[in-house]
Amino acid sequence: MSPQLQTEPIRPRTHPLVKRRRCPFLLLVVLVVLATELVAQQAPKHVVVHAGHLLDVKTGKLLSDQTIVIEDGRIARVGSSAEIKAPADAMLVDLSNATVLPGLIDAHVHLTADPDFISEQLGISIPREALIGAKNARITLQAGFTTVRNVGADAYADVALRDAINAGDVPGPRMLVSGPAMGITGGHCDNNLLSYEYHVTSDGVADGIAAVQQKVRQNIKYGSDEKLPRTRMERRASCGHRKPASTLLSTALILTMRASRR
Repeated sequence: MSPQLQTEPIRPRTHPLVKRRRCPFLLLVVLVVLATELVAQQAPKHVVVHAGHLLDVKTGKLLSDQTIVIEDGRIARVGSSAEIKAPADAMLVDLSNATVLPGLIDAHVHLTADPDFISEQLGISIPREALIGAKNARITLQAGFTTVRNVGADAYADVALRDAINAGDVPGPRMLVSGPAMGITGGHCDNNLLSYEYHVTSDGVADGIAAVQQKVRQNIKYGSDEKLPRTRMERRASCGHRKPASTLLSTALILTMRASRR
């Protein structure tokens, strides 16, 4: 860790998309500040954040003069600055003029996609999609989202991105990923802009319960960790697999199963 980070407080950055809508007070996320400023460096064992105001999402109250103690990358203690003492080896982050709140969660994202490339999607390779995902993961984290649910990516590019973030190779939010989006032939997830003579079918296409079961097991095999509440249809799709049924299934899969029963 550089000497500069030991002696100077971290200056929060505002994402360009947020600049147009400034609030009366600056909203910051503790983990976002730390991740964006300490990327590519070894984080200290203890980090202490002094927050001028802290939003308690359980009670809805805005607390004043709060201290957050982070140990090994996890929040260990939160309380009044008068009651909590900073460890001697802690890096201090001064946000006394800001308002801190927990990280936001986005339950439907496609980080490996870029809306600017929709008309060019046939020329975008899987490695390029993974790199687009790395860019979008950083932007998403800087915007205040610390957990996302990625519901569809070609060739498990989202699995690779999740693993790279978990390994500390690139900055990004915690990711729950589904792998290729599932759907019926010609459905929402099977529109690739190619004509009949190419005979191309999207990765997640499955028709009928047996085909859905096979796709579910394939997604588990290649690293999907999408989690939804356990349902009767989910148990039926995952029967015979050792992993818990709740390990899988995106909304697209549930809709596919409903359609296959008609």
